[in-house]
Amino acid sequence: TDLEKILFYSSLIREQIMLNWKKPKSSKLGMQAEFIISLVPTGEIIEIEIKKRSGDEAFDRSALQAINKVNRFYDLQMPRKMFDENFRKFIVIFSPKE
Repeated sequence: TDLEKILFYSSLIREQIMLNWKKPKSSKLGMQAEFIISLVPTGEIIEIEIKKRSGDEAFDRSALQAINKVNRFYDLQMPRKMFDENFRKFIVIFSPKE
């Protein structure tokens, strides 16, 4: 289904970001930062905006750096309509797990 595909691509994007993330020492459970990422169909990032800050500068900076390091997401071959509706501009939420 389309929803399964969207979830699949979302998790691919998340994995590619997390590979680059260096969790700061100040990171605590419950912290959250939200970023709006704009892509072109090739998977390249054209813009990153901070939508909601966590209140911790080091945490926000580390999340932003992780997204910036990706530069381009790979394996996002999907129908153009799905891309336009779900991935041209989307929100990524950073939140420590432990």
